[in-house]
Amino acid sequence: MSQKVEDISCVRCKSYFFTDDDIVYCPVCGAPHHRDCYNLLGRCALEELHGTDKEYSREFVEEKKNEYSQNNTTKVNNADFLISNGFTVFDLLGGVPADYKFDDNVVATDVKKFVMANTHRYIPKFTKLNKENKISWNWAAFLFPAPWMFSRKIYKTGLFTALLTIIASIFSIPLNLAINNLGLAGYDSYFELANTLADNMTKIGPWVLIFSLISMFLNLIIRIICAIFGDYWYKKHTIDCIKKIKSENDDLDLGYRKLGGVNIFWFFLTSLLLEYIPVIIMTLI
Repeated sequence: MSQKVEDISCVRCKSYFFTDDDIVYCPVCGAPHHRDCYNLLGRCALEELHGTDKEYSREFVEEKKNEYSQNNTTKVNNADFLISNGFTVFDLLGGVPADYKFDDNVVATDVKKFVMANTHRYIPKFTKLNKENKISWNWAAFLFPAPWMFSRKIYKTGLFTALLTIIASIFSIPLNLAINNLGLAGYDSYFELANTLADNMTKIGPWVLIFSLISMFLNLIIRIICAIFGDYWYKKHTIDCIKKIKSENDDLDLGYRKLGGVNIFWFFLTSLLLEYIPVIIMTLI
């Protein structure tokens, strides 16, 4: 599988390099190009900067990256910085050309306006995902499956994921009830609790532990599936919403704000509901 080459991007098309790309370097300044990009121009894309104090160099890009990092909390790589007319700027498209087509009527700049936050991660991811390749990895979707989806306004899939998470949590209720009934809820560490549960195995019963293992297994499966396919689902949601916005709204920016971006309120609300709904169910039993 082709992997992204860290810290460098083509100075002409501004796209990330991947391990199967044919890369050439300017013999004067060392600026990296796709071979096709270099041959198309017949020269270095930054030839006008040769011999000046703005001539391309890896050291120059590293210096600008460090200057940006000192004034911002966002972690960046050299590949996030592009050379344009002699100036170094942070690339919110993640190295993807602005006119890159995700669909007949959806280009990278549309996706940037819709996604809004962390675009330099999602847009390059989206370029690699299609019907044949749906696999990626999203740590936010692994750690917070339903809350992440609701924060990104993927409501239908998020609701389905939340319901599955609640069902998985219900399987752990018998163990929690057993812990409360035996007065074992006050232990400071899971290690002490595990030892005490082992000593009280005959009182708890094997089915209680089996249900608890089923809960852990289902929860892990939900997280892994969401982490693997989360980016693909988000890409599909993004393209569908952008097409809908363009067909139904005169004010595109307003449409992007309503359907796109990140809603932190939904993230925290979903997290709280998933935390306390099993507790409420347990108190009603």
